[in-house]
Amino acid sequence: MYIIGKTGMGKTTLLENMAVQDIQNGEGMAFIDPHGDTAERLLDFVPKERINDVIYFNPSDIASPIAFNVMENV
Repeated sequence: MYIIGKTGMGKTTLLENMAVQDIQNGEGMAFIDPHGDTAERLLDFVPKERINDVIYFNPSDIASPIAFNVMENV
């Protein structure tokens, strides 16, 4: 989904509400947040029994870098 609009028009709020709805319905979802604040708020909605299914990474956190091998399954 691609949401466009001017600053302050509710794009983030719309996506956050849609993500919360998916979480509450037990659906899987991915959320890319360039600022990080919305992604952290979404963690509050993840049920305790699903918290181990969450993969959260912050690319700007140099203390916890994430790496992957694109050739791993080739």
